[in-house]
Amino acid sequence: MQSYRRIVKFPNGYGASIICTDHSDGGPEGLFEVAVMKGDKFCYDSPISKDGIGRCDFGRVSWILKDIAALPKG
Repeated sequence: MQSYRRIVKFPNGYGASIICTDHSDGGPEGLFEVAVMKGDKFCYDSPISKDGIGRCDFGRVSWILKDIAALPKG
């Protein structure tokens, strides 16, 4: 399986890590795992999630990214 790893950053200081690997939650089924980032570090206290969000299809990834981009500047 090919792996997918991307970091997306937003002007509000937040971002997202998006992965799909053999070891990510849902990766073996071709689904993505998304984690909220603040600066260059994982953010475990955001209103979006306290951990990675697994088993995401393209639509869910898109919604999560919109939510992260809408967070107040951090």
